[in-house]
Amino acid sequence: MKKFFALLFLCLFIKSNVMAVTIPQGTLVVVQPAKLIDADKVRTGDKVLFSVTQPVKINGETVIKMGTEVNAKITKRKNNGILGIPGELDV
Repeated sequence: MKKFFALLFLCLFIKSNVMAVTIPQGTLVVVQPAKLIDADKVRTGDKVLFSVTQPVKINGETVIKMGTEVNAKITKRKNNGILGIPGELDV
């Protein structure tokens, strides 16, 4: 029972320290894929995972930490070409 209340207290403490921030449109968020994405194997609508590579700051305050996971969806794809020409993906 003590473990339950300790966990509950921890959850409430963490939740109380979270604040909402609006990131202005056009803010650059630099990410990299969590694993290799092959244009021949993914389809439009597939979900892919990225990781933030640089912290995002608003008014000098970090609002997205480096390493934060980002979920994205493939919105457009073009297969790999012949002779090693890479495919294209929009997310």
